[in-house]
Amino acid sequence: MKIRTRFLLNIFVSILITGIFSLIVSRTISKNIVEKQIKHSMIRIASSNAQQIESTIEEYRNITELLAIGNFTKNLFNPAENYNQALFMANERMNNTIRSLEKISRIRILNNNGIVMVSSHEDTGEDDSEEDIFIKAKEKIYFGDIHISRFTGDYVVSVSSPIFVNNMFSGVIVVNFNLEKKLFIRTLTSGSDLGKTGEVYLVNGDGYMITPSRFIADAVLKQKIDIAHLKSDISISPELFQDEELIFGSYKDYMGNKVLRVHTHIQKTDWHLFVEINTKEAFAPVYNLTQYLLLLLVVLLVIGITIAIILSKAITRPIIKLHHGTEQIEKGNLDHKVGTKTKDEIGQLSRAFDTMTDKLKKKINESERQKVSTINIANDLEEINVSLQEEIAERKKAEKVQKTLYDISSALNTIVNMDELFDKIRKFLSNIIDTTNMYVALFDDKTDTISFSYVVDEKDKLETFPIGKSFTAYVIKTGKPLLATEKVQKELIDSGKVKFIGTPSKIWLGVPLKIENKVIGVVAIHSYTNSDTYSEKDVEIMEFASDEIALAIKRKQDMEELKGSEKSYHGLFNSALDAIYIQDKDGFFVDVNDAAVEMYGYQREYFVGKTPEFLSAPGKNNMKKIFKIIQKAFMGEPQLFEFYGLKKNGEVFPKDVQLSSGTYFGENVVITYARDITERKKAEQELKKRLHELEIFYNATLGREGRIIELKHHINELLVQLGKEKKFKV
Repeated sequence: MKIRTRFLLNIFVSILITGIFSLIVSRTISKNIVEKQIKHSMIRIASSNAQQIESTIEEYRNITELLAIGNFTKNLFNPAENYNQALFMANERMNNTIRSLEKISRIRILNNNGIVMVSSHEDTGEDDSEEDIFIKAKEKIYFGDIHISRFTGDYVVSVSSPIFVNNMFSGVIVVNFNLEKKLFIRTLTSGSDLGKTGEVYLVNGDGYMITPSRFIADAVLKQKIDIAHLKSDISISPELFQDEELIFGSYKDYMGNKVLRVHTHIQKTDWHLFVEINTKEAFAPVYNLTQYLLLLLVVLLVIGITIAIILSKAITRPIIKLHHGTEQIEKGNLDHKVGTKTKDEIGQLSRAFDTMTDKLKKKINESERQKVSTINIANDLEEINVSLQEEIAERKKAEKVQKTLYDISSALNTIVNMDELFDKIRKFLSNIIDTTNMYVALFDDKTDTISFSYVVDEKDKLETFPIGKSFTAYVIKTGKPLLATEKVQKELIDSGKVKFIGTPSKIWLGVPLKIENKVIGVVAIHSYTNSDTYSEKDVEIMEFASDEIALAIKRKQDMEELKGSEKSYHGLFNSALDAIYIQDKDGFFVDVNDAAVEMYGYQREYFVGKTPEFLSAPGKNNMKKIFKIIQKAFMGEPQLFEFYGLKKNGEVFPKDVQLSSGTYFGENVVITYARDITERKKAEQELKKRLHELEIFYNATLGREGRIIELKHHINELLVQLGKEKKFKV
């Protein structure tokens, strides 16, 4: 065979084989790249929408649970409350809630037999005892399925929560949330991220769509979706992502089209979220690339044959040399030169090939440097992320402590009964300290004995005993807090300063109760099992609690002495820290103490003979209601409410007011205690502001975590391309 013919044949076969091989490799690689890009995009969209839906569900559950524990709800089942008034207040509260929260379309309250007691719509008296919203909500909150409201005609979801009064199941509250106001809008996307055929939709446990279809009208609760085999028929390559929460694969959609799909289950419901895109659109770039490569192959064949026929003799040797050079470069030897000194096209091509190789070498080196730089940035971000998590945890703990101390302070102004107050303080403290074993002990310096006003203990039954050398006595005598670890206990016992009384504790923390720098007792907590239960930080918290307890005891003592001893009336009356008013049954002031004079700025004589109306801030108080409250207190029913006062200088301020019946030099009167709560209100607003700032900070950190995770994915892919192992587990 002639060299020219052989050359021509070789050129033809070489171009054809190389073109087909390049076509197959390019198509495979491009399809894998497109597939991975689509996968990550769809998973991101699915995760984002799922988080939004789960956040909305949690919001609905929280709203329903808050309504269930509200006073207007519980008063319906409290025999001590006026039922008609409680019913009226429940209706008012439900209507106000619906008006203020657009997302709520209906509220109803069922008794423990499932009968609708009160409703925002015309179904009072209806029997819902056989409905899931009643049966499944007897013990815990229940999240129902989506349905069409027979009153509003909107798509709604019912959330029901049990109502407990005195730890007894009393009924159920059911709240309908209008999904067209929030859930549908937040769930559906416009499809801009998924092209013309992409779609995001929700399916309930029965397999019906519960969000509008992008392609079929009126599909909600009508279009059936096959969810029987969510994890089967996956035809995508096996390295694609698949776990219990997200499934990615190739399926047929409800219109019979082949699509790529990401599926995830919505937590706390039986709903499923689907993200889909038609495979034709998804892989359209691959199909276009294939067509371009085929066209390019044909062009190359034509050009190659033409050149081979015309220049076969002239270019045989340069081509052989060039072919040899390309083999070296394919093996990775980018330093090999294939250029020739000839001035014809082959010489130019060979020199251009050398130039291209040099540029490729530079780009590869630059790419390597960029990859190393990216990995270093990821390591820095990882360290920043760890630091942020620690900062979040510390801020959350500080906010929790501050809120607990605020709740304790507020309880003092809202609870009259001492046992109830101590129970509340113990409950609040349990959020940040172990209060499994806690007691309040009072010291009587006249009898030199210790008595226990409040005791919660796993083992011992505490009674009145002489002061002796107990740990309680040690704190009373020293007047200082004591954190008695096992080591401290041993030192005090060995020195003879303390003796064990009752069952020994692993750790004991006691703080003195002081009134006007005089120790009147001790509040203590201890643990029988864990010696690391308390720390020095807990001492500061207990000192704050002891101040509030001592103040409550002082108030109770003042009240008892004021009610029971007219002989010492003036001394007690004017030494009290709170403002005190003596009023007759019609509300007219009979007498006021020095604290009341200081609070308002008027002389004592200016009060006598007047009603509280002149002390009221304009437009801030319902005086008719307040006079009724005074009459109830006169009849022996203690009262507690909030009042906005007007000082002589024009300043408006809030205060807590507590009323009870008593005697004033033989006459029945109303004794009123008042405390300025301006600082408490400011603290409450500051706490809300700080909680809001913490939430913003926490959400921003979550977003940064998401970006770090996405960066880790990218770094892992770069490492794989470099032939190295993945560094991050994500």
